[in-house]
Amino acid sequence: MKTITISNEEAIKIHFRSNTKVGDITYFSGFMAAIRDARKATSRNEDTGEKIPEKHYGSWLGAIGYMATLNQIGNCFKPKKSALIEGNPIIKALSYFSSLSKAEREAIYALRCSFTHDYSLSNINHDNPLRQHRFNVCQGSEFIVKLPKDKWNGDYNNRTQNNCTIISLEGFGDLVEGIIKKLIIMANNEELECTLNGGCNELLLRYSFYAKQ
Repeated sequence: MKTITISNEEAIKIHFRSNTKVGDITYFSGFMAAIRDARKATSRNEDTGEKIPEKHYGSWLGAIGYMATLNQIGNCFKPKKSALIEGNPIIKALSYFSSLSKAEREAIYALRCSFTHDYSLSNINHDNPLRQHRFNVCQGSEFIVKLPKDKWNGDYNNRTQNNCTIISLEGFGDLVEGIIKKLIIMANNEELECTLNGGCNELLLRYSFYAKQ
């Protein structure tokens, strides 16, 4: 396809819609497709993100879907008024669009590594102690991350109640859904900046499916 001749602001708005027609091209947002899949896996309404009553909201695969969307957010966007942050995209997304502490952000990234690398509940990282955790995951919306009293040393024989990090997958899903709502509002108000080197052209061609009519 040729270079897309629309503004970054309009490309961002398209990114947060399920599909948009521009001329003879219809764009289907990969971001919104991922969100719908994460919602389906975590018993939420696929269109709104609202939780379906009396269902299970703690799906590991659903959490991985939400983590993938955070990864994309951190790769692509920042608030126009915020300074550019370097580093891991999930950490960047949570830094830009949540109020979590540094330790909480690092714990969520460590859980992402645990889930996506080998579907486990522990992450060894001797180079970065903030990313070394053994986890327990649960449902409930009262919290997102409960950090341990004692830092786990990476020894699987050293497991106590005091060195376990607890993350509510339901609370994490609620967090990401809140970020999505915030992003849509910011996009409509033209308060988001695309940080990709290729700008709007890369955003649409890299993260959309499209059909020409």
